[in-house]
Amino acid sequence: CIKHYLKTDSTWVLQDLPFVDPMFNYAHPALSPDAKTLVFSSDGFGSIGGMDLFSVERDSEGKWGIPTPLPEGINSPGREVFPSFKQNGELYFSSDLLVGFGGLDLFRTALNDGLWSLPQNIGAPLNSPKDDFSIVFFEDGKHGFLSSNRNANRSDDVLSFRFEKGIFIEGQVVDCSTGLPIPGARIEIQVDNEAQRTAYSKGLGEFK
Repeated sequence: CIKHYLKTDSTWVLQDLPFVDPMFNYAHPALSPDAKTLVFSSDGFGSIGGMDLFSVERDSEGKWGIPTPLPEGINSPGREVFPSFKQNGELYFSSDLLVGFGGLDLFRTALNDGLWSLPQNIGAPLNSPKDDFSIVFFEDGKHGFLSSNRNANRSDDVLSFRFEKGIFIEGQVVDCSTGLPIPGARIEIQVDNEAQRTAYSKGLGEFK
């Protein structure tokens, strides 16, 4: 169940949130940066999968409304779990059925003008063929932690990560008419006002 503490005089009292039904499971509550929206996982409220994501709003008096499911495309017949908010308002979560690398994969979505965007797989190396979940970010949005069982023992570990400045590009140069690879092709790359980079394709036209 999802619970919260209320302070009466000098005493803290643990209570269920008002929408909690003891017949269902509730997990992984995530509060938005403005503290007005709570997203959580549950198998209740007519969920379409094992666990789905739901959001519930808190009004100006601090009272919680009625939870509503996030749209299909985010929720699936699989499991959508471990939601968490980035400081910029993006919502991150894990799913074992949306298209990914295997197991639980990390996805992100955002609420814009009242509509949740289609989820995007955040890619490797944060995702792996194993289970990757429970991501959290520091306030700068460039550092954080996630959980994964990608190690040899397949046990859940906490991993740290940091985004580095730069862009990684790879591809293949081929002849448009024949489709055959072109080795030794010169590739010039310029990003914004940074210095131009030059690379050359290898034997099968590949470059990184």
